[in-house]
Amino acid sequence: MNRVAIGGTVTCSAVIGSGTSILVTLAFLWAVICLVRHDFPLSRVPQARVLAVVMALFFVVEAFCGFISYNGMPTLREIIENFVFLSFLPLYSRLSVSSREDMRDALEIAAIIGAFAALLFSLFQMLVLHLRAEGGAGNAVPFAVACTVGYTILWLGCMRCSGGRRVVLATAICAAGACIILSGTRSVWPALLVVPVVVGAIYRRHFVSQGFGRAAVILIVLAGSIGLLAANFIENRVELAVQDVSTALDADNHSGSFGQRLVIWRVGVELFEEAPIFGQGPGNARHLLAERSRELTGIELVYSHYHDVFLNYAVRDGILGVLVVLAMILAPLILAARHERDEIGTYGFAFLAGMEITFLLAGAIGIMFGQDIMDSLFMISVITGAYLVFGAAPKPEISAFRGSS
Repeated sequence: MNRVAIGGTVTCSAVIGSGTSILVTLAFLWAVICLVRHDFPLSRVPQARVLAVVMALFFVVEAFCGFISYNGMPTLREIIENFVFLSFLPLYSRLSVSSREDMRDALEIAAIIGAFAALLFSLFQMLVLHLRAEGGAGNAVPFAVACTVGYTILWLGCMRCSGGRRVVLATAICAAGACIILSGTRSVWPALLVVPVVVGAIYRRHFVSQGFGRAAVILIVLAGSIGLLAANFIENRVELAVQDVSTALDADNHSGSFGQRLVIWRVGVELFEEAPIFGQGPGNARHLLAERSRELTGIELVYSHYHDVFLNYAVRDGILGVLVVLAMILAPLILAARHERDEIGTYGFAFLAGMEITFLLAGAIGIMFGQDIMDSLFMISVITGAYLVFGAAPKPEISAFRGSS
């Protein structure tokens, strides 16, 4: 059950969309029930406990700053939505009753299925419905991020596997890459090159070179074909971005997406300077942005975030928010880097690095946290990657309980 639930949630979020947050919520609640029933023990892995504290601290900081600048239901709603960040230790403990080898196999199989399903979904949306590729997410950014998380797993699988499975993984890599391109999410496009380089550098000692030639040919041929077919789409998206930036900077026109971001960033900096310690609190972004943007440009911009992850939490929670977000990003990587890793541990470290690069690219000029799919996908990915690195409690401790994989 662990393998199906976790593997499917991590790698198929592009297709199931908000079903990701539902599945993670249900898994969290069920893990708590199982812990109360003593079906399995609460993990004693020290790194898991440190990460659980870091993630929970995010919830605490948001709640604290929210009640300082309380804005009624909008604030309360956003605080409650953060409860997924309390799920680390229960879900890690539940995951610990499955073997890391089985968990990795499930991730790779689910990533293959997810990549092809997402591509079919994308083509249907673009060719039949004439919509931007958004998968089941209903939003291009979470869709692109979810596809890139799967893309990371597929690259790692292609590096370690051989034979027919490697060929399938190489084909799935191209399917996931096509989805990332068709999403039109330009901020995530660099991950197409950065992720393979980073995960390859971390996992290089375990790369199985024998028989890689056939997979390499497939990658080159399919990637080239996708590039040719999507050339006009890519060119149009790049030209639009260049035009948008040029218009915003030269003509002081804030009607485009980049021009609006300039206004949002300016407003965000001003709001942070007004409340640098505890911030403006969650649940206040929409009315503050609308009010301040109208004063600056005469155009009312209504968004729930400030289009940069660090600025967003600087405004929401002040310097406390920036520090806790930095901790959430850096702690998994630092702990994994310092841990004595076997082959699967290195695989998990590489996955964590690729996944976090993806989220940071999305959060640099867009959203990283504060959206149900992104929050749930980040948490379940960090939990899974950490489990692959640090493993479970000693077997004698687990055997005393009723848990089974």
